[in-house]
Amino acid sequence: MSNESPFLFNLTVETMNKAIAYCRVSSREQAEGYSLDAQYEKIGIYAEKQNLKVQKSWKVSESAKKEGRKAFNEMIEFLKKSDIRVVIFEKIDRVARNFRDIVKVQELIDDYDKEFHFVRENIVLHRNSRSSEKLNFDLQAVLAKNYINNLSDEVKKGFQEKLRQGGWPGSAPLGYKNDANTKNVIIDDSQAHFVRKAFEMYATELFSLDRICEQLHKEGFVNKFNKKISKSKLHVTLQNPFYIGKMIWKGETYQGKHKPLIEPELFYKVQEIFSNRKRPRKDKHNFLFSGLIKCGVCGSSYTTEIQKGKYTYYRCTEHYKKHSHNYWREEKLEKEIIKVLDMLIIPENIYNDVKNALK
Repeated sequence: MSNESPFLFNLTVETMNKAIAYCRVSSREQAEGYSLDAQYEKIGIYAEKQNLKVQKSWKVSESAKKEGRKAFNEMIEFLKKSDIRVVIFEKIDRVARNFRDIVKVQELIDDYDKEFHFVRENIVLHRNSRSSEKLNFDLQAVLAKNYINNLSDEVKKGFQEKLRQGGWPGSAPLGYKNDANTKNVIIDDSQAHFVRKAFEMYATELFSLDRICEQLHKEGFVNKFNKKISKSKLHVTLQNPFYIGKMIWKGETYQGKHKPLIEPELFYKVQEIFSNRKRPRKDKHNFLFSGLIKCGVCGSSYTTEIQKGKYTYYRCTEHYKKHSHNYWREEKLEKEIIKVLDMLIIPENIYNDVKNALK
């Protein structure tokens, strides 16, 4: 295998009939016994019959469903810069399961004079291919795209059925783990007590999310990368009803058959705290110019103080610069502001526009 790429290895052959081989399986296909070696063997037999010598080969395990596949794009870029003209696939659906990749193939044929050979279908595409060969490829590509769409539908149906039966189709959240034997989610004893403690700490209203993350890390709680759990991850964890036996999938709620990790009372106590902390705080006092005054010396905001229990004063917070300044009684400040406002002259058309906008 090459050090430059996890997908690429070299076969150095001095020949004019150069080609590259591209083999791909999905994890599902590989599990069902459809191997990369089997594809490569078929490509090798075909290349020998066609007097082609394979110079480079990609052996890839990745889905063709989404655009932007790493190995496929690597192969495309290599072809654009290489003098190798021929690419061999075991069959069309190894490349043509989404339309954007089909466009990339056509670009290589038209603009870079490349040839694409498909062993199973016995199709060779190049600049001068007959219209019937191009039509055959297009039809096979559409069928391959339809296959992946149907496969996606079947996977979704499988997920829905598992959820309906109380199973979880995804990766287990913190405090749980996926059981490879039963295909169910079970409690992870190495993490569960940390998750419980996080709920208990937050429920006291004495700890912030950052404090909880720090404390749990000191006690040995780490993520799969052996690092401290992030604040955002803890936030999601503490709001996940999975811990009381309920599963949320695509906006729908299902009753899980997994063992709850905490009591509903504790979970809803934590949710109530989150809800309360989201509500905007109301000021104890409703000051007339609160948040509206800036210092003319340093640009800092003015703050307010109540003196003798009844007089409101404004002063600079000196946030940006220490300097001497005056305290302003609210009544005096109001008079000065009115003087400035009285100096304003608003044209009648603008005045009417503003009045109508305010209404």
